[in-house]
Amino acid sequence: MRRCMALFLALILLLSLIPAGGMASGVNGLEISEEVSFDKGITTVYWQDAYGWGPYMVGYTYYDPASSVPQQGYWAGGNQDSSTTSDQFFAVDQMIAGHQYEITVFNSKNYYATGIVALPAAETFVDGKLKASSVRVATDYKYYDPAKDSLHSLDALKASDIVSHISDRYYGFRYEITLPELAYARDYFVQVFMRSPTGFGKTIFTSQYVFSTGTGFTHYVRLIGDDFFAALYKCTGEVPVGDYTVELYFNGMLAHSKTIKVK
Repeated sequence: MRRCMALFLALILLLSLIPAGGMASGVNGLEISEEVSFDKGITTVYWQDAYGWGPYMVGYTYYDPASSVPQQGYWAGGNQDSSTTSDQFFAVDQMIAGHQYEITVFNSKNYYATGIVALPAAETFVDGKLKASSVRVATDYKYYDPAKDSLHSLDALKASDIVSHISDRYYGFRYEITLPELAYARDYFVQVFMRSPTGFGKTIFTSQYVFSTGTGFTHYVRLIGDDFFAALYKCTGEVPVGDYTVELYFNGMLAHSKTIKVK
């Protein structure tokens, strides 16, 4: 699978140092397990190292077997230091139920192994009387102009505009979640995942969030998806026209799915 490593400079450096004989899973005792643990949106990945050459650095890449577009690589803990562990397992909060990922683990000898893991299918969100059918999501197209520190509304997202302003504007949308009146506060791990019509995938938001009691509780993010379009263009060289899927997860369960159109 091709990976967009341009945004992953520290990882590129590591790859350049690795001997050719150390580039396959299972070489020098290092091997990725296909098994994962999934708990309320947190995925734990595992590997084996016959020689115990830790500590280890862990990265991941979204994997779509039906797509050939390059994907962006990420450190599993957000940065290199936070992705380093002496254990032979690592918990990742960016991976989404029902999807596949390529896991990369580096050891202290500058060898690495890769392997594909498949997360369990996403369950439909339900928490007592609160169900996915009661979760409402509204979106409004936006762009942010950093030069003027201003957020602007749009009638539509246009691929030509996103590409022509890829270096000086951030295109995305306001994302608003509305729940019905709650009998008690709900504490959920919230994830939002976005996928292009060509198969480029990225988790664009994660947060542990408490939804309070009250009539029609609403939570919103002023601008979301802006890093998605930037990564998509940098990895693939294009922003395709078509339907983009945006999925909302509460504690790893699918709470809402919406289509964002790019013209």
